[in-house]
Amino acid sequence: MLMDPVTCSHPALSYEPIPASDARILRVLKLAAGDPSSPLVGTLSLAAGVVPINVDTSNLEDGGQGLVEYEALSYCWGDPTKTASMMLNGTPFGISANLEGALTRLRKPDAESVVWVDAICINQNDDAEKRREVTRMRAIYYGAKHVAVWLGPEEPDSNVAIDLADEIYGHFQRYCSYLGVKDEGEGIFDWISSTERLQIVEDFLTADRIDAWKALHRLLSRPWFGRAWTLQELIVARASLVLCGERSVAWQVLELAINVCDVTYGAVHTIINPPNDSPLDPLTAYIWPPYHLEFLNSMAITRAEYRFLDERNVADMIGRPGTFARAESASSRLTQNTNRGCSLPHDKIYSVLGILPPALRNAITPDYSIPARTAFARAVKACVETTGWLNIICHSHYAPWYPANHPSWLPDWTRLPRATIFAERNRDALLPPHDVVRDTLAQVSFSEDLSVLTAAGFVVGEVLTPGFEHVMFPKLERTSRFLTVAPAEIRRWRDALYPTDPEFQYIPNAEEDIAWLDSDPNYWESEAEFRILVGPAILSHGHPGFGDVLDRFLGRLQYLIEEEKKGDGAKFDFKPVEKEREGEYQGFYNKVRGHLMSRTLFLRAGEGELGIGPDFTKPGDLICILFGCDAPVLLRKNDGKYMFVGEAHVPGFMEGQGMDGLREGKYALADFDII
Repeated sequence: MLMDPVTCSHPALSYEPIPASDARILRVLKLAAGDPSSPLVGTLSLAAGVVPINVDTSNLEDGGQGLVEYEALSYCWGDPTKTASMMLNGTPFGISANLEGALTRLRKPDAESVVWVDAICINQNDDAEKRREVTRMRAIYYGAKHVAVWLGPEEPDSNVAIDLADEIYGHFQRYCSYLGVKDEGEGIFDWISSTERLQIVEDFLTADRIDAWKALHRLLSRPWFGRAWTLQELIVARASLVLCGERSVAWQVLELAINVCDVTYGAVHTIINPPNDSPLDPLTAYIWPPYHLEFLNSMAITRAEYRFLDERNVADMIGRPGTFARAESASSRLTQNTNRGCSLPHDKIYSVLGILPPALRNAITPDYSIPARTAFARAVKACVETTGWLNIICHSHYAPWYPANHPSWLPDWTRLPRATIFAERNRDALLPPHDVVRDTLAQVSFSEDLSVLTAAGFVVGEVLTPGFEHVMFPKLERTSRFLTVAPAEIRRWRDALYPTDPEFQYIPNAEEDIAWLDSDPNYWESEAEFRILVGPAILSHGHPGFGDVLDRFLGRLQYLIEEEKKGDGAKFDFKPVEKEREGEYQGFYNKVRGHLMSRTLFLRAGEGELGIGPDFTKPGDLICILFGCDAPVLLRKNDGKYMFVGEAHVPGFMEGQGMDGLREGKYALADFDII
């Protein structure tokens, strides 16, 4: 984590260089003992404290005895206008007010404290040192005896939140003890289903605890949870302790509270219409016991107060990246911090180096002297060449307002993702990921200036007409997730998330209205038609969670189209969803709705079959299979070259059928110059 050089220049302080010849050496801060009211005083010194990850220190020559024990601080800078100072090596040294609070909390009253903190232990005026230390963040945080997570000072209800988290954790421990499950620390509750987690804490879902839930929600909405660097710091830590004011709690206690909150608020979102904050839908109220209704309705009424957490899933913000088959989830991990804040756009990438596969981590060299867009392009090139997979380009979400110098294949890490990534997702049941290219690795090259990506592949079809209006849904409402927020709040939220680098300020903007919201992720709203035309038929063929939800959804719509073409009356199923299967139906509907965020359906020319593409799909876009990509893609011809429109879901090509056609001579292999 790098501080702003304008606010962190300390020419009077002389830093002793960290020797590059010994990877164990780091610079630590030794805090002098003191009471909470006394000034902060510390000294910097070099010490051997970094060890290779996954190495047992008892196997080292000195048994690890020569390694200094230190705490590594994980925090966010806070308000840059609020500054403080400390005495460091006998010299006044400027720090942020939030860092002052953290160091005061970590300081012992009667003994010296040894701490590693980025803003102090990295010479912010030495670019070479900054680049080197950024690449060592994984080892530094792993080497700490524990990572201290500083959430900030105590607030009126923060202790109430921690008490609730403690209660929930103790409740789960007793539940596991009853089942005979041994407590082995973090991850103990991963095997418990979301539904079961909710049932376990049902005693907590009562009206008299609403204020405690609100307090917990506010605690989990603190800025630390939305910062880019904190993800890596937490994931690589061997042990983590969360500090808030004078209270402390083990990370696994808060982690479980986060999981429970996701389930609880997810249930609220599933059965309550978010834009209107409406009360419980009578059609689905029966799935909740009566004593839960007051709680759920109360949370819905006050939901606008906690939008920061509601709109950004907490588990996604601080959870560990999933383990996928494709190149150790390289592209998914590389884009992990797209929706997390940082001051420099470069850090969207550099802040996740510690959780990347080793080969990719070593292929990316931090460099703050180059434009952020160049850093992004280099990261994509490193990812493709290191892993052999093109899935990373599927994270690029084309939009008409992108500037001409932004390659269409280049993900923009400074923006919220507009859609889920088909190439990265597993199926929704116990089936393997799609096998579009049958494990055929990418055949690519990049132009010297990284403006053109040349990829081998073949065309399998063409878009005839995009749009839902062709498939039985007469009217479809596109709803931005932020439409219910006041413009001033939208700007505050966006300013806190997006970097201020002028290079990336091409988001449509309006001071007096929210017209630019079209640039943000939007959902399709057609629950009534879905319930009548799709739901009953899906439920009639077994459990809707089995198999690929999009294949089943598109298959049903394809059937409706064919019935309509017959002209003798479509055989529609107008039966209502059975009450006892309402939960299954809602789960299926929400999965499909989530996958269709910022997307549209299209008809394939000639075949007349349905597919799913980005919301800016146009007639004539080519449906292509690119080697090394786990999803079909749409390319648009552009002056002899091609523009990457986005990935697609195309039934009939998701299990390698295109590769079979290529082998049989049905398709022609070509190189696509994508600009």
